[in-house]
Amino acid sequence: TESSWKIESAVMITAVFGSFLMAETVFIVSGVLTVVTFGLWMSQTGKYIISPSSTELIENFNQVVAYNTEVIIFFIAGVVSFVSIYDGDIYDWINLAYCYVIIHLVRFTVVFFFYPICLRHSGYNLKVKEALIIVYGGLRGAV
Repeated sequence: TESSWKIESAVMITAVFGSFLMAETVFIVSGVLTVVTFGLWMSQTGKYIISPSSTELIENFNQVVAYNTEVIIFFIAGVVSFVSIYDGDIYDWINLAYCYVIIHLVRFTVVFFFYPICLRHSGYNLKVKEALIIVYGGLRGAV
């Protein structure tokens, strides 16, 4: 029917958030890994559950929900970070700078370890400039 995308979207959102909640509270495992596993399952076999006429609408709806959820999460994380740093002392700022440097060093090591192996000679055909952008840019946004 014409409104089946609404039901299918509601079921998908409930399945994603429900699996996260069940993993974290009942099974005491990683909710994030559970959602990633659910996404991998949906991309392989679960996609046949969704009706073909609803696929595009559901994908667009899920993108909007994911974007809004990400904005809310990062807003809350920013407020919590600001409050904890604002109330902190100079050692918190030193730890923050230390973490920033360590994260970039680890990212640099990983990117340039894999650069000659797979990033340059595989389908990516990555140039050194692009690898440096990856090192500095890192992972922004959702996983």
